[in-house]
Amino acid sequence: MSQTVDRLPSWNAGAVKAAIVEFIERSSDDASADFVAPADRVAAFDNDGTLWVEQPMPPQAPFLLNKLVGVVRDDPSLADREPYRSILNQDSEFLGGVARQEPWAIELFLQGIGEAWEGTSPEDYDAEVCAFVASYRDEKFDKRCTELVYQPMLELFDLLRAHQWRIFVCSGGGRDFMRVIAEDTWGILKENVIGSAPEWT
Repeated sequence: MSQTVDRLPSWNAGAVKAAIVEFIERSSDDASADFVAPADRVAAFDNDGTLWVEQPMPPQAPFLLNKLVGVVRDDPSLADREPYRSILNQDSEFLGGVARQEPWAIELFLQGIGEAWEGTSPEDYDAEVCAFVASYRDEKFDKRCTELVYQPMLELFDLLRAHQWRIFVCSGGGRDFMRVIAEDTWGILKENVIGSAPEWT
C-alpha cells in the first residue's frame, strides 16, 4: 500500500490547498489542457507579509532605522534635521507614515537612507546586511530576521521547484537587502529578487 506524500504539510486542508496542488500537477502534465511549458513556468511572490513577517515591522526596517541612528551618532549636527529628528524622537506620525507608505514620509525616509549609504560599495553594503542578520534579534519574537519566514510558503516553493517552476520575489522592499538573504532563507537565486534599489555609480 502506498501513501501520498503531503508536499504542503503546514497548509490547512481545504479548497485553497487542493486548488494549488491540482494546478501545479495539471500545469506540469503535457497531456493536460492547462499544461505550461517549462520555459514559461514563472511564479512571482510579494515579500512583506507573504514570505517574511511585516508586523510589527518588516525585518529590513530595524536595519534601516539603526543605520540612520548610527549616522546621527557619528554626526550629532544631523539630530535637528529630518528624517533623523523624527527617528530619534520616535515620532509616531512619521513612523506611522513610513509604515503606511505615505509619500511625504517615504520621501524623507529615502532621503536619509540615500545619505547614509552614499559612497558605499555594493560589497560593503552586503557586509553590513550580513553583520545585521547575524546579530539582530526581533524584539517581539526573539528570532533572527532569517527565521521570521512563513513555513507554508517555503513548502510551496519546494513544490514549485520540484515541477520546474522558476520563483521570483517582487517587492517594494530593498532589493539589495533581500538578495543577501534570498538564497539561504528562501532558496531563491539572488538575481530573481526584484525590488526597490539605489542607483549605483
